[in-house]
This record gives sequence, C-alpha cells and structure tokens, in this order.
Amino acid sequence: MNGAINGAILENYVVSEIIKTYSNSAQDCLLHYYRDKNSNEIDLIMESDGQLHPIEIKKSINSQILTVFAAPLLASGVHLCFAFPLIRKLLMMFGLSNTPLLVGVTVGSYLVFAVLYVVMYKATSRSYYQLVK
Repeated sequence: MNGAINGAILENYVVSEIIKTYSNSAQDCLLHYYRDKNSNEIDLIMESDGQLHPIEIKKSINSQILTVFAAPLLASGVHLCFAFPLIRKLLMMFGLSNTPLLVGVTVGSYLVFAVLYVVMYKATSRSYYQLVK
C-alpha cells in the first residue's frame, strides 16, 4: 500500500475510535470534515460544547516508537537514582560498605540493560516499519 492509502486508512481508524469513545461515554460530539476548492483540508473538526476543535491526523511512526521505547528506559534510570540511597543503606546494614563497587555494579547493570533494550528496540522497530510500509 502506498502512503496515500495508508493515510486514508489511518484517518478512518482514528475517526472510528473517536466515535466509539464518545459513543461509549454517552457524550455528544459532532464531527465534520473540511476541504476547499484549493484542496486545503482539515482532517477532522470536532464540535463539542459549542467549540470547534480542528484535528490534523498524520502518520508519524518514528517519534511514537522512540517515545514508547525510551520511556521505560528513562523511567528505570530515574527509579534507580531514587532507589540507590536505599539500596546502599540496606547493604550497609549487612556490613557491605564498598560504595565504589556498588556504584560500578549499578552503572554496569544499567548499561547492560540499556544495550539489550536498544537491541530489542532496533529489532522491533525494524519489524514494525516493515508492517507499516
């Protein structure tokens, strides 16, 4: 399928999901489409509570995949930063007080995790791109 057909399928899918969401929540929302004689268009105009909300529907895979895969890696790094002092205190309770070793093992473990995660990202995104093309 070429890009134009993919775009049309995506637009139909998004509109059907919006209709389904409003229908399931028992809310009213009028949907419109606009195209002028110069072929300028707005993919979807939602009319809700007396206001118009123009929506442009675009197929953008790169940023979505990157966001989906980067978020857990970033979250695990933040989690590790907050957990490190607690882990250090727990180890000190057991008489293990080699902080440089703990830092090295923690950073090394995170880097191994990140490398494996990037490998999985590359494999998964390649498969996803093949499906979308």
